[in-house]
Parts: sequence; C-alpha cells; structure tokens
Amino acid sequence: SIIFLILYRVLSTEYSGKIVAVLPFQPWKLVQRLSMRGLEIGQFVAEVEADGSYPAISSHTQACSFMFVYFLCTLSVKFIVNRILGTKPPHGADGGMGTMLDSPKNKKFMESLGVDTEELAEARKAF
Repeated sequence: SIIFLILYRVLSTEYSGKIVAVLPFQPWKLVQRLSMRGLEIGQFVAEVEADGSYPAISSHTQACSFMFVYFLCTLSVKFIVNRILGTKPPHGADGGMGTMLDSPKNKKFMESLGVDTEELAEARKAF
C-alpha cells in the first residue's frame, strides 16, 4: 500500500489535469465523476495522434483522467496479488454481494425494484 501511495504521488504530479485516455463510450454519471476527476471541462483538448489526426471523441464526458486509470490498475493489481497469495476475505464477508438475498427485508426490496429473486438465487448457486 505504501508503494501505491508513493507511485500515486509521483504520477499524479506528472499527469495532473491532463487527459490520459479517451473512453470509447459515454459513461454513467457515477463513472463519469470518477473518470473526469481532476479535469477541467475547459481543458478538453485532445492530443494529436501520430498521423496528425485527432481521436474520435463525440463528447467531453469521454475524457479520462490519470486518477481513473490509476484506480482501475490498483484494483486489478490488488485482486491478482490476493489471488496469488491465496488470501481470503474475513469470515462472514466471503459470500460477497450474494448474501444480500438472505434476509426477507432485502428480498422484498429487490422484488419492489422488479428483480426476480428466485432467478438471482439460482444464479448464486451456479457460482
């Protein structure tokens, strides 16, 4: 974790306020907040590609900051390291999001959203 903090500090200084990637789609609002964190809308200037053309961007919401790329990379690295080392989540959390259907209150809530709880229970058993 300390290495990730040091790496973040060094790289964020270098890429602060710069567009480092362009998403091939327009993300949902929540993802959009994360992907554009640290970017100003007025800074929406795409880098010129090697052949002199600009990348195809239909909206400024496709711009991606360093923070989002770093966030995705650290999540994947931590996941892979945990898999390699064989570490497990704490007891009680090992069921993950699937344990959400265990209580009747949560089942009623999911049904009110139009989710078929029986289908989710079958899918949970499959995994």
